[in-house]
This record gives sequence, C-alpha cells and structure tokens, in this order.
Amino acid sequence: MARILVVDDEEPIRDLVKRLLCLHGHSVDTVIDGTEAVDQLQKKRYDLMIIDRFMPKMSGVDAVAMIRSSPKFQGS
Repeated sequence: MARILVVDDEEPIRDLVKRLLCLHGHSVDTVIDGTEAVDQLQKKRYDLMIIDRFMPKMSGVDAVAMIRSSPKFQGS
C-alpha cells in the first residue's frame, strides 16, 4: 500500500483519482493547489504525488520546482 498525495484544483478529478487509488488499497490525501501540496508535504511523507500542471495560486510545475529545491526533500 502506497501513501499518495493527489493535487488538483478540480474536485471531480480529485475525487475520481482518490476513489480509484483507494479501491486498489492505497492511502490517499487530496489538496487543491500547489501551495497546499507544499504545506502538506511538510506534515506528511508520501510515496507518490499526482499533481495537475495548471492550477491557480501555484502551478504543479512551480510546486514541484519548489519541493525539489527545498533542503527538507533532498535525498527523498
């Protein structure tokens, strides 16, 4: 079982992906944008993050760049 973070600004997409992953036994959390993804990753460790590229506040590309540059996540 993997712990997965799903990041998407569209609720129907988040819900669908979460349901499918949970059906396969994974533990899934969801957030609505890149800013929340960065905050959530400060609280919990995940095996996988599925992130939308285009979102308000912070895009998926910007969130991944911020996460990769953070010393907290080096070697993760």
